[in-house]
Amino acid sequence: MIVKDLMTRSPEIVGSSDPVKKAAELMQKNNVGVVPVFEEGGGAIGILTDRDIALRLVAEGKDPVTTRTGDIMSRGVVYYPDDAHASKAAQIMEEKKIRRLLVRDSRGKITGIVSMGDLVMSLSKDKAGKLIREVPKPAAPAG
Repeated sequence: MIVKDLMTRSPEIVGSSDPVKKAAELMQKNNVGVVPVFEEGGGAIGILTDRDIALRLVAEGKDPVTTRTGDIMSRGVVYYPDDAHASKAAQIMEEKKIRRLLVRDSRGKITGIVSMGDLVMSLSKDKAGKLIREVPKPAAPAG
């Protein structure tokens, strides 16, 4: 199965200078746990997850109106082609210890997001089990 058939299409995005409150409202409205973060006038520079909000905003006592999404987002973006196979996406998630990939078309336009949960439904039991076991483990420290 290809990623295009599994992904969440046309995710809403936020700018890096947008308040976290705006991102949280989009998450609530769309019943999602992540929004891509874009540099103003540029491309994706990170993703903001509900976990980022809990750990980097709420737990630290920051204000969701004055704190910008770029201040608490998870940095780094991993892209995946929308016409590629889901099993390779799972392999990338395992290797990089990430739960989501931004999906883009052949022109480079972001067309969706594929999550670990999306992939599990399309994989064999063995591959799904491996993905579930491996991704939650933290990646080795850089060094």
